[in-house]
Amino acid sequence: MLSFGYIEDFHYGESVVLFCGLQADMVFLKEFFENVLKNDLNSAQLQNLDGFLAKGGVEINLKVNCSSRGLFQKTSLNHKQFNWNLSRDILKEFVLLTSEVACSKHPSHQYLETGTEGEIIVIVSTECSEEIFAVHSGGNR
Repeated sequence: MLSFGYIEDFHYGESVVLFCGLQADMVFLKEFFENVLKNDLNSAQLQNLDGFLAKGGVEINLKVNCSSRGLFQKTSLNHKQFNWNLSRDILKEFVLLTSEVACSKHPSHQYLETGTEGEIIVIVSTECSEEIFAVHSGGNR
């Protein structure tokens, strides 16, 4: 199962959303992105889908539209709710980046970013385990 969570102080104080798991989990994520593209899926609540394990109550609403804005927190009191707005072109890039992690012979990671100023960094990684969410101060236990 592919774990994901929000870490407020991951690296040099940066906030990130981290997807971590084994190579098979990265294959799952790559195939999920491919299915979104193939089936013209417009939105998905990742925390409600089989194969995803949200840590610490994180909610991500993936929306595929004409323009990419990246991952941003929803404007609410709950700082663990996110909108991830991606264009089809950016999603195609994410398929390639995720595939690199899935096919790597060594633990690796990639950054899934759109280049939009202020977006929260998304990292996909086989270099960590879900215990990482318990050791960071973001409260993702």
